[in-house]
Amino acid sequence: IATAPAVTFVLMNQLNIEGRLRHVLGSLVVLDDLIEVIIFSILMQVSLQQMHHESFSGWAVLGPVGKEVFYAIITGGVVFILLRLLIHRRPRSLDREENEPQASTELSAFLQRIVAEHPSPSVEILLVVMGAVSLGAGIAYLNHWPFLITATLAGFLIANFHTHAIFDSLKIDHLAAALNLGFFALIGAHIDLSQLDGATAWLAGLYVISRLIGKMVGTWLGCRLTRQDEQVTRCLPALMLPQAGVAAVEAVYASAVLGRPEISAIILPAIVFFEVVGVFLVDRSLRRWRTWLADEQRALRSDSEAQAGTEPAQLLRAFLSPRYILPELESETKTDVLTEMLDHAPVSYT
Repeated sequence: IATAPAVTFVLMNQLNIEGRLRHVLGSLVVLDDLIEVIIFSILMQVSLQQMHHESFSGWAVLGPVGKEVFYAIITGGVVFILLRLLIHRRPRSLDREENEPQASTELSAFLQRIVAEHPSPSVEILLVVMGAVSLGAGIAYLNHWPFLITATLAGFLIANFHTHAIFDSLKIDHLAAALNLGFFALIGAHIDLSQLDGATAWLAGLYVISRLIGKMVGTWLGCRLTRQDEQVTRCLPALMLPQAGVAAVEAVYASAVLGRPEISAIILPAIVFFEVVGVFLVDRSLRRWRTWLADEQRALRSDSEAQAGTEPAQLLRAFLSPRYILPELESETKTDVLTEMLDHAPVSYT
């Protein structure tokens, strides 16, 4: 179910795409991934009960899931507090002090780069954010809690109750490409060729087809039910196809906990397929969106130019006589132009 938005937002940044499509996609991906984590946690509890030959009961499933989500939320709150303590708004008095020549220690200089009213993208802030989030997510993962809820909640609290500018450091050039490269290397390291037989390949193909149909049809139907713009409805389904981090980690985790390595053998090749094919479809959809926006802007300019050539021009012609107009000024400087216009004014009104 989960959607990986990283590649999509990288392409959006490259194509300078902002506005309603970006907003709808960001909100939808967050809800999509959170719902997926909860469903995965419930299914893991059901699978563990079946593995231990226990009778299925609602409380035996929902109780552990609720406890895991609760602890993940607490961990996300701790990450938020940690980031708020490390990166906080700087008083304006410090801005004035920076302009005064005075010696400062290396520690204060380092903190001045981090502690800012609007932190600019920097390696220091990037390391602080990634360190705090990795620590919280690692604790959640170690205890089998939904780590995605931890990271998402921390980001939500920081963006809404502190400052969204902290995350501008994640826009450092080539950062996303390096992270994706390392991620695919880890995926490749977990693909076990000994598990790839005919039945596994058939299940992987079934997984790809069912997820492809589910994402495209489900997103299109959701856009129709929520009455999205026609352009959003045509572009958004393809933007929901990429699949990476959450699914890969959960596949490896489920394989290890349940002792079923074929789960990774089915999911990980499908993830590679969705990242390759999904990126192609995402790029195509975003370029189509940008073309539509360019057409709209041209249409708006044409309408404004047409209006400017009719009513305002007619009004000007109604109030201005040709004798009030100097079509060819001989002066070259501003002072001479004003002098020439003033010299012409008495002639125009006589």
